[in-house]
Amino acid sequence: MCNVGTFLAFGFDKWKASRSGRRVPESILVLFGALGGWPGGLLGMIMFRHKTNKWTFKFKYALGLAPFTALVWGWLHWH
Repeated sequence: MCNVGTFLAFGFDKWKASRSGRRVPESILVLFGALGGWPGGLLGMIMFRHKTNKWTFKFKYALGLAPFTALVWGWLHWH
């Protein structure tokens, strides 16, 4: 469900960007990815061709995955 929400957030932000509307903050997109929606976010970036040229966003998005990765590693390690 988080993947669907993140994917839709990227699509909505791209739609708003093309219409000069109020955008989804980058911090929200990164947060959605960090909470487990990163595959949906990556798919949204590719399908909507959104934020793919902005290296600063891609760096922030990758850093946002660190907590998620740590949680998954910890869960797998202790179970």
